[in-house]
Amino acid sequence: TKVIVGNNKLAIIIRENVNARDFGITLELDYFDAIQRLSEEGDIYERERKLDKFRWDWLEQNTTLDYFNIEYIFAYLCKLQILERWVSLNAEEGERVFRELISGLKDGIEMPDES
Repeated sequence: TKVIVGNNKLAIIIRENVNARDFGITLELDYFDAIQRLSEEGDIYERERKLDKFRWDWLEQNTTLDYFNIEYIFAYLCKLQILERWVSLNAEEGERVFRELISGLKDGIEMPDES
């Protein structure tokens, strides 16, 4: 418990549950179980692909339709970093994901009424 830095809520929960498999944070982070399952994937390529998919989906769910707020812009930058990484690993798959992103952006844009 001496190596847990900080006194925020999460650090306190971890210190109090140091012997628990999930350190007591399952109730605090609703997505903890999903991440834990992903981390147990034996195939490194699949694990990385699934973790990036999880990140992508989380960003999609947690950004609003306001295309010019800072959260949306940061989420977009994170998605571009994910794409850039996968393009360097596999050109065909990266291009497919890139085209899906562009298609999703085109489909998701809603123009406000000018009345």
